[in-house]
Amino acid sequence: PSDTMHTMKQHIEQALHNSSLSLASIYHELRNSNDDHQDQMDNIMIAYRATRRAMDKNHGGKTYNSHEAYEAMTLGEFPNAAPLAKSQWDEMDAIASNLDLG
Repeated sequence: PSDTMHTMKQHIEQALHNSSLSLASIYHELRNSNDDHQDQMDNIMIAYRATRRAMDKNHGGKTYNSHEAYEAMTLGEFPNAAPLAKSQWDEMDAIASNLDLG
């Protein structure tokens, strides 16, 4: 059973990491637009932090691929992030819409 648990944990960590990269990319897209999206950006930052906090820390106190996530959020760099297809954006939007950010 430990193998299954390990695989599930890896899957969850990877999914949370990918979600944090998606949130970071949305954050930068809003930041780089000409409109004022500050409220939305604040909520995305909260969601990003909560997503990272949901991850397990390793023995060094770091989360999975934390450096990549940090760079994605602070610098807007996404070395391995493929551009999201429209369907993925819609899915992210649906997930985000169902989050209780209050």
